[in-house]
Amino acid sequence: MFAILSDENDFKKTNPFAEWLRHTSTKIVFCLSVLSLAAVAGAAPEPNAADNTVQNQTDLKSNVLNPFDQWRGSSQDLEVTRKIRSTLVADNSLSTYAHNIKVITVNGRTVLRGPVRSRIERKKVSTIARSVVGYEHQLDNQLTIAN
Repeated sequence: MFAILSDENDFKKTNPFAEWLRHTSTKIVFCLSVLSLAAVAGAAPEPNAADNTVQNQTDLKSNVLNPFDQWRGSSQDLEVTRKIRSTLVADNSLSTYAHNIKVITVNGRTVLRGPVRSRIERKKVSTIARSVVGYEHQLDNQLTIAN
């Protein structure tokens, strides 16, 4: 059975399936959108999400040097920090943790802070820093072993 249809409204009148499909597909798209939003909103946090709250609280203590204190140092202090950092990053035997430690030098005092993978790595980082600063500078190794 075929009918000659003059416009879209005639098609809707003669074919109730087309009208049902138009409404149903809209409802399906809406339901899928709601389900997607619900899944995103109800997603559980990562079980191993990074949490450095304790470290950040340590950084806020006034007696602890942090990277923002670096500006108080001289150009020689900045050069010492740059040399230590570039030497650490160039050493491929060190972990990413060791490559990303905080190195702060102010008034001839260098502080190493952050996690490393092992006691051996902690010692190696300290030795590298000592080779750069020499024995005339104070070196404060505050590195911790990551779990």
